[in-house]
Amino acid sequence: MLALRPMTLLEIIDASFRIYRNNFWLLFGVAAIAFVPLQVISNALQFMGQSSEGLALLGALTLPLAAVASLLGGAAMTKAAVSRYLNEPETVGGAWVFILKKCVAYTLTIVVAGFLVIAGVVLLIVPGIIFAFWCYFVNQVFVVEGLRSAQAIRRSRQLMAGYWAKAFAVGIVGSMAAWIILMLFAVPSGIVLAVSKQPAGIMGAVGAIFGILEGVGNAFVQPIPLLMGILLYFDSRIRKEGFDIEMLARQLGSTIQPPQPPQPPQPTEPAQPPA
Repeated sequence: MLALRPMTLLEIIDASFRIYRNNFWLLFGVAAIAFVPLQVISNALQFMGQSSEGLALLGALTLPLAAVASLLGGAAMTKAAVSRYLNEPETVGGAWVFILKKCVAYTLTIVVAGFLVIAGVVLLIVPGIIFAFWCYFVNQVFVVEGLRSAQAIRRSRQLMAGYWAKAFAVGIVGSMAAWIILMLFAVPSGIVLAVSKQPAGIMGAVGAIFGILEGVGNAFVQPIPLLMGILLYFDSRIRKEGFDIEMLARQLGSTIQPPQPPQPPQPTEPAQPPA
């Protein structure tokens, strides 16, 4: 477990990669359930044809799936990462069960935040940027604190006060790291798609194979920016609310047992006279 303490930007980046390295199979497994099947379907359809009808079918089938996978996959990864950061046990199945039980409330919370950002963009873009920063911690607030919709947005706004520059830097670094790694997985399929003229059936099978590769790459990189956002969330709570002291008090409370009250003396049976 990493020490709960305020961290600089470089320390947040370093700690994110350390948590990922120490819990790779957990975080990768959670992400793979969301992204590998989706990428297989998407690539198979894309490789089968480039017609306008084919692209329309591709969008109609994959865009809703992509939205659901990104929403629920991100929440499940957050649950797994938070548990391991706080030194609590977690499994791939446990993280998914946690969010699937709350998928309706979580989806509504993200939709409310999304509409707020879109409304801000309509209002000449700058308000959209402001609202996006307000909603930066909505995912973490829902998973860790259980707050929903407007409450989650207000709480995220409170925690983001004074953190805009740090959040922007973390977002840039995390996104760039993820993009560079993901390109290593995506380039081969792009080359094959550009030069191959095989029949649709063969291309669909080839696309599915490359979809597995790209899905694995997507699952590999998704935890990186997510972990940086989680550590930034806890950094805000530690600096503003003394979350590290709160957790220490909880740990001490669980290890120090309260004194037991004295037990009343047990009555003794009178001695039997000799026969």
